[in-house]
Amino acid sequence: MSRRSIPVNEISEVLYQWQQGMSKSAISRSL
Repeated sequence: MSRRSIPVNEISEVLYQWQQGMSKSAISRSL
């Protein structure tokens, strides 16, 4: 049970990539 806590780096990285994808879709939609 050494990996009980998820590293903050992984969470921030996933959130960052998810936000990038959302902004890209929003921009393409507005165009």
